[in-house]
Amino acid sequence: MEEQIVRHTHENKDSRPDSIEIGTAGKGGVVKVYINLLTMDESEIRAIINKALSARTYIQGGVT
Repeated sequence: MEEQIVRHTHENKDSRPDSIEIGTAGKGGVVKVYINLLTMDESEIRAIINKALSARTYIQGGVT
């Protein structure tokens, strides 16, 4: 009987390899947003940025 060798390869690829930082630490905080410039369209990127900025406002005690 022949011995069979099975190899499995796992590859992790980040679905959002690009990032944008908005703001400064001393002036209200920094928001870092991860995006994929090759696969996302402008409306998707804007939605992610708006959610992140809304979260920052919430954390700071503001109302959105």
